[in-house]
This record gives sequence, C-alpha cells and structure tokens, in this order.
Amino acid sequence: MAIGEDSPHAMMGELAEKLGDSARAIKEYQALLLQDHTAIEPARRLAALATKAQDEKALAVAHDRIVELDPFDAQGHTGLGRLALKRGDAPLAMREFKAALAVGPADLAAAHCDLGESYLAAGRLADAKREVLAALEIAPSFERAQDLLLKIVDGRGQAGGPGGSRQ
Repeated sequence: MAIGEDSPHAMMGELAEKLGDSARAIKEYQALLLQDHTAIEPARRLAALATKAQDEKALAVAHDRIVELDPFDAQGHTGLGRLALKRGDAPLAMREFKAALAVGPADLAAAHCDLGESYLAAGRLADAKREVLAALEIAPSFERAQDLLLKIVDGRGQAGGPGGSRQ
C-alpha cells in the first residue's frame, strides 16, 4: 500500500478533481485516508470537496483527520462542531467550538455565534447570550447573531420552546 502524495489514491483523487469528478475524488481521498494516517493535505481537499457536495459523512472523516493532525486548525474544529450541532450533539459541538475559539478563528464573531448556538441547543441560555453578545460587540450588524439573540430572549431556540426554563 503506497501512501503520501505519490500514492495511487492521491493521484487518482487529484486527477478526478481536475476532471471535475467530485464524487470520484471524494472516494479516492477517503480511500487514501484509510491507508495514510498522516495525510493532512488530502484531508483538507476532501473537506473542501465534501462541503461542496454536501457529503456529511466524508466531511466528518475529513474534519476528524484535520483536527487529529493539526489541533490548531480552527476551521477543522468549526466543521466538526457544525456537524455535531446538526446531529444534535450539543456537548461535542460546544467542545469543538470552544477549541476553535481557543486557536484563533479567522471570523471571531462567527465563532462566538457558533458557540452560542451550541449553548442554546444545550439549554444554557445565559452562556448562549454571553457568546452572542460577544459576537455583536465585534460585529454589531451581524444578522445571524441578532437572530440568535432574539431566539434566546424569546426562548424560541430551546428544546422546550416558549415557556421553557430560562436561566
């Protein structure tokens, strides 16, 4: 089994990308990652392709590998956090969004908003509000943060909905 940038799977993945065959490229990069546990660049290419293709399974594989090999990659932590939030795993989402914030994301306001969403999903309204306000301090007209703040204040974002417990 050849590994690395010169492996058959890496070459086939790059060729498939050049030919515009994203599905084949995704398949080749996933196969490469099964054999090569140190391949970070193919994992990043897989993440980009899987994002465009909306392939959550491939995206999870890619972000797991990126975070495993480069724990200071904020984008990898954010990707894992967003996938966890989609699956309803608020504790994992919180952990990944906290990690993304700790390593310095490119978009600090969005990172605070992500963490706020995970807190809201966990029913931690006070923490969610704190993070959203931090996002709004950075970017006062950030619509996503404004909408999230309204959900928190109205109690619409909780599992229990309006009338649920508030902090």
